[in-house]
Amino acid sequence: CASKQILTPSEKSNLLYLENNETLHEMKFNKFQNSLNDFNKFANIVGKAEIKAASVNAKFSALGELMQSGDANKTMIVKNLDTSKDAVLSNSNDIDELIKAKNIKFYEISNGAIKSVVYSTKSMPVCEAFVSGKEAIKVKSVTNHPLKNGFFAVILSSDISNDQGFFLRETRYYFNLSSEDEEKIKAETLTQNFYKTFIESDLVRQGEILSNVLCFSKFQKAF
Repeated sequence: CASKQILTPSEKSNLLYLENNETLHEMKFNKFQNSLNDFNKFANIVGKAEIKAASVNAKFSALGELMQSGDANKTMIVKNLDTSKDAVLSNSNDIDELIKAKNIKFYEISNGAIKSVVYSTKSMPVCEAFVSGKEAIKVKSVTNHPLKNGFFAVILSSDISNDQGFFLRETRYYFNLSSEDEEKIKAETLTQNFYKTFIESDLVRQGEILSNVLCFSKFQKAF
């Protein structure tokens, strides 16, 4: 039988990944020549990211400012989906707007792996819901895991509430792998170890992003 084609980015330095809306995209980076100190400073801007749909004739467009996450190997991008703007976490105006947002998108880029998380609420801002526990936050995360040839993505839909914890509503997978590698990973998804490594850790990270990054200043003001 014909072997399955593994999709690759148009240029080696670009990253091919599954977006939060489950379409294939490519991301490329323009890193700034920052001093080493900048990489240790939380929310310092270290570059810009651009994305395009993973088709031959699509054009790249700006995604947002690439910020240092406090971990030298991780960068992040924060989008305030209510204002359709970047939220730079070293900018107090952006933070004030973010605290009022009901729809926030977060990207974490680490060693060629892209994670995107969208947080949504109905009756109150995301951070207020998280701090007060008065509304469960709807969360969708797509975490891309690069392998030697291709990648797979873990797609989670969940609810987070500060007093109820996590409620995992749905788990799905996307594979851009050879049939052989796909079968291997599919078999692994049924194991306890896979659940702990790829799913439980993702759920914990969803909460950490809220408490340590997006709603951090809201916590400071609240307490």
